Amino acid sequence: LRAILVALVSDRLLHVEYLLQVGDLMAEPPEKKAKTESEKGKLKLIYYDGRGPAELTRTLLALAGKFPGDGYENCTHTITPGDSYYNYEAPTFKEARARGDFACSLGRVPQLEIQDAHGNLIAKIGQSHAIARYVARTHGLMGKTEEEAAQIDMICEHLRDMKDAFAAHKKSGAALQEWFTTAPEPEKPDRSHRRMQWFLSSIESCISVTASRSKYAVGDSVSLADACLFQCLGETCLELKGGMYEALSEPFGDKAACDRAMEDHSPRVLKIVQEFSHIPAIVKWQSTRGKQKF
Repeated sequence: LRAILVALVSDRLLHVEYLLQVGDLMAEPPEKKAKTESEKGKLKLIYYDGRGPAELTRTLLALAGKFPGDGYENCTHTITPGDSYYNYEAPTFKEARARGDFACSLGRVPQLEIQDAHGNLIAKIGQSHAIARYVARTHGLMGKTEEEAAQIDMICEHLRDMKDAFAAHKKSGAALQEWFTTAPEPEKPDRSHRRMQWFLSSIESCISVTASRSKYAVGDSVSLADACLFQCLGETCLELKGGMYEALSEPFGDKAACDRAMEDHSPRVLKIVQEFSHIPAIVKWQSTRGKQKF
């Protein structure tokens, strides 16, 4: 009996030792883990001293609890507006561009630089949408599954379509109020019915499918989609009033009209925008970002 018990214990010990060895083999190598930790890196966001296409990324970083000087470096080139909308001076930007600093972004900004813990450059990323998606993915703001990530992308693209339609509306010379008041029906062959009411009601229907909680656009957590909805439909910069860039001070140039349209055609979207604006990190960023040139 003793011999049998000794044999069983020996077999069990060998089995435990085997499992421990397998666990060690399956564990991430220390050097790989260290590399992964370092590749989280330090972020340097480069743009002008205005909102523009960099503001979405700044909003996402604030949402993740990161602020200039406390989580990332917000490198801004001073811009001096000229006598027209697109005429401006930015000498330090032009010097950096001449050095080839912005090759990845085709000589433009914004650009994101990622450094390791020792300050060594890991990567440069151009294109504002690529930057925003990178920051969202690496800070848990792209949903909980690949399907949610795709739906978040989808809503962001819907909003981009909406902005493109607004740009076309302005270019046509039509009155601004027609953007807000054009009915979504009947449909017209030239798609001129696709103005704010059409987009809002359509996005409302989309979100009724993607959202499991009314305060978020996709799934049950805040994401890039909510940030895009806020930036497109809720964010203001009232210090621009009375200046060359006054049209950029409110969503689509008229926040009151925008809010009325959401109340009538997309109450769920309105609630998402309002909830997002009250997130403490967003309130903090809005109140501390300083005066913006545009």
